[in-house]
Amino acid sequence: ISFSVKEDQELAYYKDEPTSPPVGSRFDKSGHLSPSGTYEDLDELSDAKYVADHDDFYEDYDDDDDYDDDYDDGFDESSIFIEKPEISFKDVGGMENVKREIDLKIVQPLLHPEIYKAYGKKIGGGILLYGPPGCGKTYIAKATAGQINAKFISLNLNDILDMWIGNSEKNLHRIFEVARNNTPCVLFIDEIDALGASRSDMKQSAGKNLINQFLQELDGISNDNEGLLVLGATNMPWHLDTAFRRPGRFDRILFVPPPDAPAREAIFDLKLEEKPTKDIDTQ
Repeated sequence: ISFSVKEDQELAYYKDEPTSPPVGSRFDKSGHLSPSGTYEDLDELSDAKYVADHDDFYEDYDDDDDYDDDYDDGFDESSIFIEKPEISFKDVGGMENVKREIDLKIVQPLLHPEIYKAYGKKIGGGILLYGPPGCGKTYIAKATAGQINAKFISLNLNDILDMWIGNSEKNLHRIFEVARNNTPCVLFIDEIDALGASRSDMKQSAGKNLINQFLQELDGISNDNEGLLVLGATNMPWHLDTAFRRPGRFDRILFVPPPDAPAREAIFDLKLEEKPTKDIDTQ
């Protein structure tokens, strides 16, 4: 904050209180407007007094060149847990249809990238898994990462949502950037309907802004998601915004049903492997 030479003299006068006002001052010693002064001068006097009273604050503010750099919005990138699962599809009992669809959409493009690039197909994309709770949606997502020897990030709501407007969008973007920097990577988002609910049902703009940011991260022009595989899971797919089901986003929606009889038998065989099962009938 800078003043003219005359204003600096008056500022020093009201800060240090000399015995007489500066020569040519528009104010008398008591701080009243002189006969030659105007109401604009009176406003300037008020501003000068305020700055004088808070002079230390303004000096500290002006001298702090790193003020913006010291701001901490609470995001901690180290809190994002990146792992490489040791399980694969052979460790998943049942879900043959789901595994086949994931193999076509995710596994084969990574194993044979030259074929898909020859046909102009991008490696990556999204698959939405839905079904009743406890049917293995999270497990098949982790097995997908192990099948292609990719890194795996499981995204939680508390990693994204923030009480301050705008921070949730920043957190979501940073998490996607971490995934892009660790490709090939499977980014798994559980309870995705909590982040991508229908915008027509929302009354506040903050939730709509987060959904718009989510859509931009999935297929925005400025984002390169080559090698990034996004798997979402939900129990209520009808609550998801319809924009998420467009091509390039979650363009494949797979139902994960409760295990049928053959699937339950396969699960028992996996769980009882290398255990004494001579008298156990898994049929």
